[in-house]
Amino acid sequence: MKTLHYISETKENDLRTTHVRTLCEALSEHVQALIVTDKTLKTLGRDDRFDIVHIHSCWDINSTRLIAGMKEKGMAVVLSPHGDLDAFTMQHEQQITKQGKRLLYQQKAVEIADALIAMTMREKESLQQLGWNNNIDVVKASILDSTMSHRQMAEETLAVYRKVIDTRYRLLMTDQEKQAICCLLRTGIARDDYQQTLTKEEHTLVTSLNDTQWQRIMLYADDEGIRDIIDLSTYMNDIEAPDINAAAIARYPKKHKKDTQPLKRLLPKGKATTLLHDSSATLQQLVAMLIDAKKHIQKNTLTMKQLSELYIAFRYGDYDEDEFAETSRKLSIYTFTSRMLSVLHSLLMLGEGFMPMPPKSDSTTQNIMTKIL
Repeated sequence: MKTLHYISETKENDLRTTHVRTLCEALSEHVQALIVTDKTLKTLGRDDRFDIVHIHSCWDINSTRLIAGMKEKGMAVVLSPHGDLDAFTMQHEQQITKQGKRLLYQQKAVEIADALIAMTMREKESLQQLGWNNNIDVVKASILDSTMSHRQMAEETLAVYRKVIDTRYRLLMTDQEKQAICCLLRTGIARDDYQQTLTKEEHTLVTSLNDTQWQRIMLYADDEGIRDIIDLSTYMNDIEAPDINAAAIARYPKKHKKDTQPLKRLLPKGKATTLLHDSSATLQQLVAMLIDAKKHIQKNTLTMKQLSELYIAFRYGDYDEDEFAETSRKLSIYTFTSRMLSVLHSLLMLGEGFMPMPPKSDSTTQNIMTKIL
């Protein structure tokens, strides 16, 4: 793990400087830890990447620019305010100036950080009262608290770093991991024996995954409601996946948690019910699922579990395709369905022979796929 630590300037006989140096020295037993200041920031290369960027400064524009810049490059940012966001400090030290800075940049900088590290429970409570960012952990400073050793401080800080990384695991997923998820899901939901077996290329791809990649896959599987299907597929294909309890991995709460409940099978009251009154139950359920899926897409809550339900409905459902196509036009879901068929083909290899209409691949289709995987 590579970590970057920013402090505006280093000074002798300065508590913040001493803390950062002590922390980085203790961290260096486990990870790479580089300290930069305003004077040395320019030494960083444009392509330099870090697993964690740890900011030890508030109320200066340079730290805010660094937070925004690193976030834009996809790097994780942890902020240690060092008491600078304490209610007393904000109210009694340059109050008017800090009010202006808060409105201009400081609040936004805190909001976009992946996590905050407080040094005391009191500081944590003060940060919680601000309400700018609720991803807060406490790590005591060893130079201020005799009960905390340098090593323990480093280990607890590392735990926060791992928590941040595991929370934002989806940003770190590789194409190989995404391909593995798709082929394991496809074979896991297949009802025909020949479809339940991975191809030789797929088997090679899955068996070459390392433990870190498997952990990201299992975190995704848990979040998307497909863990049981992935486990079944690995069992059927004799894949020795590591035993990972994703639920036990520490993560921060999700801002937009998905609902892994099945898609609705009952038609909503109104035009759809009238149009499909005399249609088969299979056709009614398929239309109801697509109407519900469209609502999930609009709310950015469609899960891979729900996508697999659509795959099963199209792949194994017995319905009148011409009637479905006509009904989907009348219900204004024809284009949406065409896009979903394209998604199902790209991610789960749904064949064109099981599509009631031609698939549509455009920027909106790509956006749907990005939201799902």
